[in-house]
Amino acid sequence: MDSPSLPLRMLLNTDGSVTALLEASFAAPIAVETRTNTVDQGRPRSLRRTAILRNAATGRPLLRASSELALDRLPPAARSALLAGTDPIGAVLREAQLETRREILHRTTETATADDAAELEVDEGSPVYERTYQIVSYSRRIAVVTERMPASLFAEAA
Repeated sequence: MDSPSLPLRMLLNTDGSVTALLEASFAAPIAVETRTNTVDQGRPRSLRRTAILRNAATGRPLLRASSELALDRLPPAARSALLAGTDPIGAVLREAQLETRREILHRTTETATADDAAELEVDEGSPVYERTYQIVSYSRRIAVVTERMPASLFAEAA
């Protein structure tokens, strides 16, 4: 597979809000389509969430994400917002004024699975990039997020 385009390299390597970067790239708001939002009552209590981020103006899927968040490490307002499942994680953390940092754990090149094809509207077997990062607040992991995005993501924006 060819090297990713500059905008895609920026997205794969950012340690900031992916949603904000997508909004700037596509000059449109980003909508979150939460697919699953399940609480695991084990200790620590966690929220497992899968979502598709879409260009709100066109409805085009931009990436699919899965995350696990440590609910008991979040302020009550952030916990409630994440349980509602309508807002991006980064926006919720920003609204809660929670000091966080993101640490990229790995990046890889894959081929689109059947789920990728269905949810990202790409051909099965086409190139996709995956990255996993953790969100840390006050030296404690509060989330692990994996995102999958098609290699063609910025093709029409270029």
